[in-house]
Amino acid sequence: MMRLPTILLAAALLLSAPAVHADGDAAFEATAARIRQSIARDPGIPMDRSLYKDQLTNGHNVGEAHTAPTERLLGVIGPEQASIRRFVSNYHLSITRFIASGDNVVVTTDLSGGFPDGTALKAKTALFFTIENGHIARIETWGDPVAGQKLAGYMAKDPEVIAARAKAHQ
Repeated sequence: MMRLPTILLAAALLLSAPAVHADGDAAFEATAARIRQSIARDPGIPMDRSLYKDQLTNGHNVGEAHTAPTERLLGVIGPEQASIRRFVSNYHLSITRFIASGDNVVVTTDLSGGFPDGTALKAKTALFFTIENGHIARIETWGDPVAGQKLAGYMAKDPEVIAARAKAHQ
């Protein structure tokens, strides 16, 4: 398993690369700009369906990646993100780095707030987007596995998340 400092090092190495697609690919540049605008406006994974290919692969630093129709994955991701915002008090996610290079967009963030049990949430996260033909084909979400497990535990009890996951598996 790759540790977060390794991920941040990889992201830092990308900083030395050009901030646009090496070929000057206008579709890539437009998609990268839309990802940045979306996350700045509504922190988290962008929910605008038009950003994505028809099939989307979604993975994490813990567990296996899954490929499914985009509507199905966004139908789960949206309620999961909403759930986190409901149970994490003073939820705040801020972009610390935004790198667009090659066919990838890397967004590093600071996530903070408070868990319902009174403990603090402070985590660095990274979102990796792979762009193909101007659309997101893959998302990898990396972060602190301990905080991630705690977040997952709360989400697993959320009726809206339970319903979204059940619908996705029909």
